[in-house]
Amino acid sequence: FLYYVNSALFGADAQFFYAHHLLSLFAGVVGVYALLRQWLPAHHAWLAPALLLTGVPTFQMAQQLMVGHYLYGLLFATTGLIFLIRAVRAQDAAPGTALALSFASAMFYGLACLCKEIYVPWILMWLVIPWALKSSLKRMVVLVVPAMLVALAYTVVRLRLFGGAEGYYGGGARSWRHLVSFKACPSSLVHCWGTGCEVWRPWRLSCWP
Repeated sequence: FLYYVNSALFGADAQFFYAHHLLSLFAGVVGVYALLRQWLPAHHAWLAPALLLTGVPTFQMAQQLMVGHYLYGLLFATTGLIFLIRAVRAQDAAPGTALALSFASAMFYGLACLCKEIYVPWILMWLVIPWALKSSLKRMVVLVVPAMLVALAYTVVRLRLFGGAEGYYGGGARSWRHLVSFKACPSSLVHCWGTGCEVWRPWRLSCWP
């Protein structure tokens, strides 16, 4: 979806694609900072985002337009956690506000999952944070159920669309033969498909048919 938006807005002009990409990178880092500020003072909260922004992996990501959905997923996931924290803290003073914040939290969690499936396991954070903030079990369930339903719905739809848990290309290992056959591959740069394994070399040497 992100790339359709870029194409609609910027056409084939790559400089705007990269400008948007850098903006999304900055937004993801700001999301991490805002999340840490829920617990830490500003002079401590900026340390992790600074390390993230100046790390070697980030320099690589800054050049790769194809990871933009990861960055937006990070922004949505951190925003969802911020809403969850606010919901837990608002339980006593404003139960109605807390419930609304929990729904907003679930919505942002869902957006993060739609960006990239690596954010699906973040549902564990939705379970841990209310417990860490010493929310009662009853209140914790009320706040966490919306996000749990989102996670369940995403899992069901994904399994339905892809016909299983193997991903987009049907490349999951279906038997031990695929795992053992790695020994026959002359390189660690291996890409596995449902029908075999290929080493990414110029001549694309096949390890098995």
